[in-house]
Amino acid sequence: MSKALATAGLVRDDGAVVRVLDEYSEVPLYIQLADELEKRIRAGEFRERRQLPSRRGLIEQYGISPQTADKGIRVLDERRLVSRHQGKGVFALPLEELPPPLEGGTRP
Repeated sequence: MSKALATAGLVRDDGAVVRVLDEYSEVPLYIQLADELEKRIRAGEFRERRQLPSRRGLIEQYGISPQTADKGIRVLDERRLVSRHQGKGVFALPLEELPPPLEGGTRP
């Protein structure tokens, strides 16, 4: 994959957007995933359904390993942006319950 493609979203033939993380970045992929999902949560993308993509969905959307998906979700949980329910999935907290965003960039 070229570096230009590594930082852009790609559109498949079926019209689905495949989100690509920057594999050349010094920021670990799981942090990039968490940051991207945090942006989507704060933008209200999960407002109606509130359920985030499944582990398999994240793997397909971002082209990442299962371990990267798991670590990214763990970071969101540590940031208190999601609630995890065994056997049901991961859900974004309501916007009014989210902690304020951290100023100045990436969080652990």
